[in-house]
Amino acid sequence: MAVLKKTVLFIALAFTAGPGCVVGYLVESSYYQQKILRAREPLEEIIQSPEYSNATKDKLKLAILAKDFAVKKLGLKETDNYDTYVKLNRPYVSWVVRVSDAYQIEPYKWWFPIVGSISYKGFFSRSEAKSEAQKFDPRKYDTYVRGVTAYSTIGWFSDPILSSMMSYENYEFVELIIHESTHATLYVKSNTDFNERLATFVGRKGAQLYYLDNEGKNSPTLKIMKDEESDDKLFSNFISKEITSLKKWYKDNKGHINHSQKEERLADIVKRFNSDVKPHFVTKSYDYFSKIKINNAKLLSYETYDQDLSEFEQLYKNEGNDMKKFISTCLKFQDDSNPLEALKRLIARR
Repeated sequence: MAVLKKTVLFIALAFTAGPGCVVGYLVESSYYQQKILRAREPLEEIIQSPEYSNATKDKLKLAILAKDFAVKKLGLKETDNYDTYVKLNRPYVSWVVRVSDAYQIEPYKWWFPIVGSISYKGFFSRSEAKSEAQKFDPRKYDTYVRGVTAYSTIGWFSDPILSSMMSYENYEFVELIIHESTHATLYVKSNTDFNERLATFVGRKGAQLYYLDNEGKNSPTLKIMKDEESDDKLFSNFISKEITSLKKWYKDNKGHINHSQKEERLADIVKRFNSDVKPHFVTKSYDYFSKIKINNAKLLSYETYDQDLSEFEQLYKNEGNDMKKFISTCLKFQDDSNPLEALKRLIARR
């Protein structure tokens, strides 16, 4: 799961228009998107070039194998994504702003043409992202700005591999390629959480299948991934319960909570993590949570990426643990206004 903390479905639409300030944002995003696209180099040329290190070449060869596996073995859409590479001069490709009401876990949403409402807004500049966050009154809103290493344009452009993606461990890199390829295969308008949960499930499960196929059932890489998956589920159960409890606390005490009470309540979540959950982890993936200060906007990010994936797991089992059948079934939700509820209904009928 650690790899997905740094990824996002970032939409940079070119040559589209919308009301008000959306136009300026889209034009600027399109400019930076085109700048990245113009810098693309074909993987074949880089692999043959003496200017790049063997480590970079090996990673790019792995990307080719992972993409081929995603298409042929998992049933993801064949695209021109990840056939090229772009070297960036920064650790992140973009920065994302998330905003929540200060006294309830409720996302502020931005509207864009084509893709609809999205509960985050991405920028190619950290300063612009921070500037956007500062527009929100801290007495009324919580904000969270984070850097991301990869994004999907959901088929609008041929997405390149970015140098910001290259620091991942090989198995994380494979998961990332499959995760982003899922976005290019299926995107449900105005359903950020469903899109990310689906890509998280397919990315994780797909990467496990890749290493099972390439290294066998005794794969040491697969062991690491299974350990991380175990911790992911443990953390997901914890944070989901905490968010549900916090939502109820906000609702029951609406209009009667001050800033100090809220901060104390949020700090208690981290304390409970340290005492009740952290001792049971088998990896260090979530050690960072012991030291962070959380707010409602950060919790929204956890709600998106760390939600329970049991519905997807159940559908996968119902399809005979066949990822191609799973993907085929999920594609039926493409035009559904509430795909998660449709998924639950489908599972209940079987």
